[in-house]
Amino acid sequence: MPNRPELIAKYGWDVKYGSHALRLAHQGHEIAATGHLTLPLPYEHRQRVLAVKRGEVSKAEVSAEIARLEVEVRALLNEGRTPLPEYADREAISRWAISAQRRHWGW
Repeated sequence: MPNRPELIAKYGWDVKYGSHALRLAHQGHEIAATGHLTLPLPYEHRQRVLAVKRGEVSKAEVSAEIARLEVEVRALLNEGRTPLPEYADREAISRWAISAQRRHWGW
C-alpha cells in the first residue's frame, strides 16, 4: 500500500489509495455486469469516489463497499451472468496492442 504520511496523519488512512481502490471496484463491476466501461466514471460513482478522496468516508465503509462489489463480481462470473467471454481472445488483444504501439510511435 502506498504510504502518504500527510493523508494518514490527517484522516487515519490513505484516502487517495482508498479512492482509487473503490473506483477500480466499481469499474470492475461494470465490466463484469455489462461488458462495457463508462468513461468518465458515472456521476453517482464519481461522487462517491471523490467523497472518499476528501476523507468523508471511513476506511471501514470503503473496505466493506469494495468487498460487496467483489462478491457481486465473483457471483456474476461464477454463475455465467456476464456478457464477457470465458477466455480472452489473446490473438485479438495482441493485434490491437501492436497496432496501437505502431500508431502511437508512427511505425
